[in-house]
Amino acid sequence: MPRDLAPSLPPESPAGPTNLTPANEAAPLAPPTAGPLRPAVAPARATPVVAERGPGIDAQVAVFQKTWQLVNSRYVYKDFNGADWASVYTPTLAQIRAGLDQQAYYELMYGVVDTLADGHSYFLSPDEAKAEDVAFAATQEYLDFGFSYGVSDAMDYAYVLQIRRGGPAEKAGLRIHDHISRIDGAAAIDDTIGDLTDAFFDDKVTKAVLTVQAPGGKPRQITLAKARIRDDVQIDAKLLPGKKRIGYLAIPSFDGDGVAASVRTAVQDLAKAGALDGWVIDARLNGGGSLDELASTLGLFTSGPFGKLLDRTGAEETLSATAVNVGNSQKAPIVVLTGSRTASAGEILAGALQAKKRAKIVGQRTEGNVETIIAHDLPDGSVLWLAEKRFALPDGKSWEGDGLAPDTAVDAAWDTYTEETDPYVRAALEILGR
Repeated sequence: MPRDLAPSLPPESPAGPTNLTPANEAAPLAPPTAGPLRPAVAPARATPVVAERGPGIDAQVAVFQKTWQLVNSRYVYKDFNGADWASVYTPTLAQIRAGLDQQAYYELMYGVVDTLADGHSYFLSPDEAKAEDVAFAATQEYLDFGFSYGVSDAMDYAYVLQIRRGGPAEKAGLRIHDHISRIDGAAAIDDTIGDLTDAFFDDKVTKAVLTVQAPGGKPRQITLAKARIRDDVQIDAKLLPGKKRIGYLAIPSFDGDGVAASVRTAVQDLAKAGALDGWVIDARLNGGGSLDELASTLGLFTSGPFGKLLDRTGAEETLSATAVNVGNSQKAPIVVLTGSRTASAGEILAGALQAKKRAKIVGQRTEGNVETIIAHDLPDGSVLWLAEKRFALPDGKSWEGDGLAPDTAVDAAWDTYTEETDPYVRAALEILGR
């Protein structure tokens, strides 16, 4: 947990009173560009390689100094999340001045920001920043088999997390929770990298034969052929079996425009035949996303202030939801499913509904990572995404670091059950009275 204490900075630090380093000469910091609340997608790390001193060294120093100052003045935690931020400055500056090629320099910058270890803040090189802008600007399409997966603890199979509706995997009969043990007759997992074999991701590979089985089931073979897949957030919705009309909504992310609109459409579709008696909202795979999309989604089930954002000075920004009633959605009881992957805006969804007494939470303790990040453009085109605010409920309660505790604990691993035997859904239906 963060401590309400600012570190004591040494005189040689650029924030110290007798500072004589070039950081004093840096230009004033520009106002930040507001960014979405979302988990970091940090690039792969490598050990920096020392190169000959080059003409770009002054530019490298300027980017580092601005990055250091932004963290020093804006970072959400006064104790820098336990990091000794002051001690980062001098040795890093010495490394840069000794001479680094551009790749080694950016690897060093990744590590500098990773020192904060908050799960949100990260650094992007200019090329990565451009790629991120393109990804944010438009809906992407790509050739894919149409499913996401995790890898078993023993690294002997992959298991299916989500399947794209209408995609190749669904058409071939792959199902959520299935185990994938072999691909084209060979072991599916390369245990040297702890992931599916590289051949599965080869652009030239358009078809694959998978050996799969449901948890507790018998092996079967399916053939997949790649197809064009839209890279948008898929909301899965259905009525759960039972005497009551209980709606099920799986919201895997709030990352991207249109998530709340898709949730609203799903709610409207389920309510066409009449008001529902309850809702099960599945946020087990929800790792975060936009606060605006979250607020609009919450408006389907509640209204009014649901929390606030606090910066390092304690200044507050109130977050509110505007009520939109669809088929009794404002009154029907709710159960939110959470898991260890539930983070950021995903856990705010659960915690806000719980605090307003609109929902019970079933599942596992969440990740406990509810900062918001702001994008800062740096002189060379690179970008610093920095955690500058943290979420708290209206009463000041926050679960940052600890995670949000469920009302009813269920601790079954994703790869041990099927959709039909899902113990999380079963527990939710018991609460809602089926």
